[in-house]
Amino acid sequence: MALVELARGATMPQFETFTKRRGMIDKTPAMTLQMGGGMGFNQAAYEALGEPKAVELLFAPVERIIGVRAIDPEATHAYKVKSPGQKRDAGFLVSGRSFTKNYDIDTSVARRWKAYMDGDVLCVDLNSPYNEVTGPRAKKVAIEDDPQEQDTGRF
Repeated sequence: MALVELARGATMPQFETFTKRRGMIDKTPAMTLQMGGGMGFNQAAYEALGEPKAVELLFAPVERIIGVRAIDPEATHAYKVKSPGQKRDAGFLVSGRSFTKNYDIDTSVARRWKAYMDGDVLCVDLNSPYNEVTGPRAKKVAIEDDPQEQDTGRF
């Protein structure tokens, strides 16, 4: 690190100004499988689904792709979408414990994947790179980085 010469031989680091603000909303749809099977969706994923009150859960076992589709909340197999906070970027939750157990999807640790739309279905390929999510104090890493790195768990 280059240092600036100060009086009496002391040196001062050449500081850089930090200009990126915290709390920027990611516009890439993402889904987090939480420990125990809950599913979390960021704002972008929720909007891509059309901001539904309920969803149905789909699974392609051969390809290992989870699908989520908006559905009438009165349908017998509907899962209600819950918002854990008042802020629009707080994320959205769906109970998925019985779903993940039925399809033997590992939920021993929370993991976040990028999601994509295929028609009206939000898809998450479990074979694609993911980030392990350990909580709000952990180091945040972009999904494109090493999937073994840890993320903050925030949407």
